[in-house]
Amino acid sequence: MDFEVVTAVEPDYVRITASGRYSLESVFNFLEVVKTEAERVARKLVLIDSRDVEGNMSEADRFFAGRRLAEAFGPRLKTAVVMPAYKITKLGESRSPLAGHRFRAGSFDLAFGGGIVA
Repeated sequence: MDFEVVTAVEPDYVRITASGRYSLESVFNFLEVVKTEAERVARKLVLIDSRDVEGNMSEADRFFAGRRLAEAFGPRLKTAVVMPAYKITKLGESRSPLAGHRFRAGSFDLAFGGGIVA
């Protein structure tokens, strides 16, 4: 099953929110949606909000998702992913530069004005 996706176009970036049950196949399909939406609205900066995705990724899945993200986006898009702090391992961040992609993962902290906290 794929994620439900909501897209919000901001002046400098596009925010794409995913919700639903985690599967690696859903992540791969979602990354294609992200790429298509960023191209459609002509934005190079992408904020992915995955706080409403249920389930956890294994380290192997993180590696494969990071590789797919880097291959699909390359140097054209810069991506930040917001997720609950307990889910962050930084594996995707360490994998993506190897394929020329800039990617950042962080939690969302309302106490600091809603900014991304690495």
